[in-house]
Amino acid sequence: MERSQSGIEGPGARERHQDFHPGMHMRWEITRTTRDNDGELFDVITWAGPRTPVHVHPTAEESYEVLEGSVDVCVDGDWRRAEVGEMVVVPPGVPHTVKSGATTRA
Repeated sequence: MERSQSGIEGPGARERHQDFHPGMHMRWEITRTTRDNDGELFDVITWAGPRTPVHVHPTAEESYEVLEGSVDVCVDGDWRRAEVGEMVVVPPGVPHTVKSGATTRA
């Protein structure tokens, strides 16, 4: 049985890996979808340094929950650090970016 690096099993598990920005050193993996709001849930593993480009989701809310390490999140120009157990929510239409705040992976 196929198994992805995050432990997701089943046919096509490896194809769930997304590399939106090659060279960014972030691994995005779709782990499940939410049928009630047509959203997707991603697990993201990143290392210190790389960040996503500043971007906007016109109609979708985005949230970050830190499971390991820390992340620095910029929401509408305001940077804050989120530690293990914390969540940051980005409303629809608001510019944002995220990067690892840890010296190891987050």
